[in-house]
Amino acid sequence: MINAENSVLRFGYAVSLYEEVSGVTMSQLDALALFFPGLIVRERTDSEKTDAEFNEHDCVIEASAVNGKLYTGNDGKVRQLTGRLYGTAKGNREKERKNAELIRRRMTRDLCSDEQRTVQLKEHIQMLLSRLNDVQRERFEDVLLEYIVFLAAGRAEMSAYEKDAEAFPMDDEVFDGVVWNAAYQLARWNEEGTAAAYLWLLLGSLLRNEAGRLVRLYDSSFLQVYGQRGGETDLLSRLEYLFSPQEFEYTYDGDDLGRRFPGIEWFCDRCGDHLNEQEGFDDHLPVWKCTRCGYPNKLDYSAVFDSREQLRDGEPADKQKMAEALRKRRQKD
Repeated sequence: MINAENSVLRFGYAVSLYEEVSGVTMSQLDALALFFPGLIVRERTDSEKTDAEFNEHDCVIEASAVNGKLYTGNDGKVRQLTGRLYGTAKGNREKERKNAELIRRRMTRDLCSDEQRTVQLKEHIQMLLSRLNDVQRERFEDVLLEYIVFLAAGRAEMSAYEKDAEAFPMDDEVFDGVVWNAAYQLARWNEEGTAAAYLWLLLGSLLRNEAGRLVRLYDSSFLQVYGQRGGETDLLSRLEYLFSPQEFEYTYDGDDLGRRFPGIEWFCDRCGDHLNEQEGFDDHLPVWKCTRCGYPNKLDYSAVFDSREQLRDGEPADKQKMAEALRKRRQKD
């Protein structure tokens, strides 16, 4: 059950979603091995009860399997390390904290340098979810959606001090990117999308700020929005539109009504440079030549998109709805 206490982005909480629906309970070491096979935990060939150890050279945890489960042992170092990754251990064990960071960085580097690893991870998560029956899969989708909304709502209520004072802090940009990616994939409402959504939550909660590199790399889910709706840039508003587009209305509350396209941020179609910030930019012109790369960018409604996804799909923003929103805004003045 999701509540205020566990509505934060922690790997342990993300794992508990699967445990709750599937009825499977796991140790922290077994969960890390299950969801990220070979990336964090390396299983020894022996079957003796030997304490698990952190291999500093390869940045992995080496552990023995006893009766089908990984054996952590009595040495508190690995327990502290897995607790750090899980999001439960705090304390002042500096070496274990650094080792957890080393695992995060090495894992992120591996995923960014070899796209096939990420594809294999998604296929692996999809295989795990395929073990659920129809009722469980439907329940899992509901739980994911509930968790995503709780994450966004809980983050919106946190002050800057509370975010900085967290035991496991995370930058707003990275947090929003991870949660939006998960939501965007879930909204596909198919098995692949559900697996991708869960993988984003698992990776984001485990890798923390290191996940920012993955957010920037994989534009299939989210990158900087090219044409933003006025007043609709916060995470909760984007989620509301994503899951209830029929209830969404274009709104504009800005103060730049002298522009031809108030509230719209323009980016070069070739190099991605922010055109609004270029010297002399005027959106009343039919075309603006990028001062960075020289590419002529068309400035009209056909080039305005609500998101990177709609840009990719060739679905421009609704010109009539945008015009109506601006008309209502001008009436207020």
